[in-house]
Amino acid sequence: MFITIITTALLTTSTTTNCWELAELGHDLPQRPAILIVGSPGVNISAYFTWAESLEYEGYNVVFAKPSPTISSVLQAQEGLREFGDALALELGGFIALSHGYGGTLSIIAEIPATGIGLIGSPLGPHLVATTPSPRPVDQGLPFPNDQTGELPTAPITTSLSRELAGWSENTPVMPDPYAPVVVIASDADVIAPPESVRLPTTDWSDRLWLREGFLSNNRSSHADLLLDSKSAVEVIRALESL
Repeated sequence: MFITIITTALLTTSTTTNCWELAELGHDLPQRPAILIVGSPGVNISAYFTWAESLEYEGYNVVFAKPSPTISSVLQAQEGLREFGDALALELGGFIALSHGYGGTLSIIAEIPATGIGLIGSPLGPHLVATTPSPRPVDQGLPFPNDQTGELPTAPITTSLSRELAGWSENTPVMPDPYAPVVVIASDADVIAPPESVRLPTTDWSDRLWLREGFLSNNRSSHADLLLDSKSAVEVIRALESL
């Protein structure tokens, strides 16, 4: 089995916080360049296995920031992720942060100290298209129905955090200009992070490459498809390396 998961702190620094826990996806390859995949609250770690396998095949050491199911607010997630990133950067000497969905949004507002940042299907502004949050409080999975997001393996999430994330469909925090080069991918078929809700909030970023997946094509990826497709992760990393 390719994937091994270690859910204790793997490194000598304290990379387990009250909000985020370090897991290793695949083999421990400390001599290779490091990629940190930042998980999205409500999405199971197994959803990222395809990314991890393809990135390890490309020659990277892949580790995972696993959000705690007890995170109760965006602020708690943001502060915990920044602390987590600071500790990991000290230990590894640098890493690329790669994220899908809300994991990417949280990485930006947390100002994660990465040498490069890849965002795939991450909502950075209001949805700009009709989306309707689930009518009942969500304690498992994303706060939108599957017919809007696509099918993803789910993880527990607090209802308070779920409500905050759902509120981003209309009112998203201001996204700071990251300190690192950024590559963002959006798909025309993704109603959670449609192209204009990704492009417009990032136009003033100092070092940003914006890619539109499926433009003028019949093969367009839903929010879930972007995460479950190995090619999207490799495409972003290669684009970052070319900047």
